[in-house]
Amino acid sequence: MATDPGSLCILDWSDPETERLFDKAINSPSEITQEEKHKIGEWIPSRDEMEARTQQYLNQSVDELFHHAATDRESLTFPQFLMIAQGFHLIDGLTGVGRSIAKSKRSREQPELQAKWDRALEAVLSEIELRAVLNSRNGSLYYRLQHEYIEPRERARKEAMSRPAPWIQKILDQEGGEKSWGYVIYCQALDDSPEWQQFRRRFAEIIDVVPVSGVGTEQIHHTKVADFVRFEGPEGDFDRVRENFRALREQEGLKAGVLSNVVFYIDFDCRTSCDDHLRYHYSWLWAIDPDWPLGGAADEDGYDGKAPVNWAIAYDKFYKFMSMDTFSLKDIWKDYKELSQSEERIPAFGYTYMDRPKRVWPDN
Repeated sequence: MATDPGSLCILDWSDPETERLFDKAINSPSEITQEEKHKIGEWIPSRDEMEARTQQYLNQSVDELFHHAATDRESLTFPQFLMIAQGFHLIDGLTGVGRSIAKSKRSREQPELQAKWDRALEAVLSEIELRAVLNSRNGSLYYRLQHEYIEPRERARKEAMSRPAPWIQKILDQEGGEKSWGYVIYCQALDDSPEWQQFRRRFAEIIDVVPVSGVGTEQIHHTKVADFVRFEGPEGDFDRVRENFRALREQEGLKAGVLSNVVFYIDFDCRTSCDDHLRYHYSWLWAIDPDWPLGGAADEDGYDGKAPVNWAIAYDKFYKFMSMDTFSLKDIWKDYKELSQSEERIPAFGYTYMDRPKRVWPDN
């Protein structure tokens, strides 16, 4: 947790300039600039940015917010209260706690400077602004508004967790009740050799573990589909894999729950990736976009219509992403590329925060 005043967006009371600024505000308020006023209020420096933030997050102007807080504080929402209490800084929850602790500590340890700060605020703020700021110091109001804001969100979260995730529900709702789900998997020169038999055995071991948890997973745990197809073309001929899959998709159709927007391909490198003693983490296969329009060429970002994918995540998050169109295969490729640059020995997409909700203020 940050403790320095700058990180907490508060004044440094140990700096002699702070007290001199308070004295100037008390003795010569007409000489205080807008920048100095904002500094005393511990607000962000720009009034225009204050306006932009209140419009974006609260759908009202700064003056409307101050007037509401000054005249009817009990009807404030938590975001409205927090906007003023945080000085329009939009800081995260942990920093907010640190800010509150630091302000309480300096008030206890330096009561004379606290009194001078209060007088400086009274001198430079309008009556409405001052009342709004003072109301934003009300601890009991803060906790009531926080509870009113969080409680329905927490209730909605628990209710969502009590039901199958949408991608699982989609499988459960299949006509005929088969609950099948999976992929067509092209395997290079697939045969009954010991090498391919070992591959199948280890592949089954790994995908049998997933999905790990969640409402409804027990109903789809043993209905996975891995439709292995022998690939006769040259190794690494991804365009031929695409052509074969499109023909299969168009002529014979796919079993319910078998994805049509992605096809897997296992070449000899993929097959031997399961030989590693850490094969659960490092076994991988190629996920290919069957409708990639550029053939073997890459786009401006270097993406060429395919991405390496970990075996285990293939029957978990990857299926969720592709079946619900949450992310494209290119999105997955980009996430893998970013992670592979920061982590050693990451041969494929297998660990991601892509589906973690991006929290924005004040939920952060």
